[in-house]
Amino acid sequence: MPIDVNAALSAEPTVREAVWTERDVILYHLGLGAGADSLDPAELRWVYEKNLQVTPTFAMVAGQGISAGAATPAAMNLPGIDIDLRKILHGGQSLTLHAPIPGSGTATISSRVSDVWDKGKAAVIVLEQSAHGADGSPLWTSAMQIWHVVKAASAASRARSRRVRRPSARPTTSSCRRPRPRRHWYIDSVPT
Repeated sequence: MPIDVNAALSAEPTVREAVWTERDVILYHLGLGAGADSLDPAELRWVYEKNLQVTPTFAMVAGQGISAGAATPAAMNLPGIDIDLRKILHGGQSLTLHAPIPGSGTATISSRVSDVWDKGKAAVIVLEQSAHGADGSPLWTSAMQIWHVVKAASAASRARSRRVRRPSARPTTSSCRRPRPRRHWYIDSVPT
């Protein structure tokens, strides 16, 4: 299954519309474990509609899956890349927020292959997604590295793994939460 680097890098971005509601955001946050202490105002900001705040990682799932109306997961359809999805690994992820994610909204998400690296017995495909709000303002940009475990296309650019540089500026916001002990549910008796 070949990788045509020129076709992949020169292809027009695929564009889709993403829609999410406060319900989607709250369910995502509950899945992360937010709101365990319902009396703590710091926890309520993640699970209560009034002044709902959105974690940055929600960008990775916004407008996808069952809550978006898709009964089946979308297939990976990338021009120039014909790979066996059973032979890929998630190699890395980066996310840059350009503005706070609203509690509900719509975004236009464009996806494109931004790079392909030949690693000898594997290829790393960098898939970049940019999201813009209804008013056209940028919301986030993400990049996912997909590690394809087979001989890479010979035309792929040989590159060493890139080092991540530490940001030169201090964070504009930060959040610190103590981990909570996990609650386990046990079945005491089985009805007969």
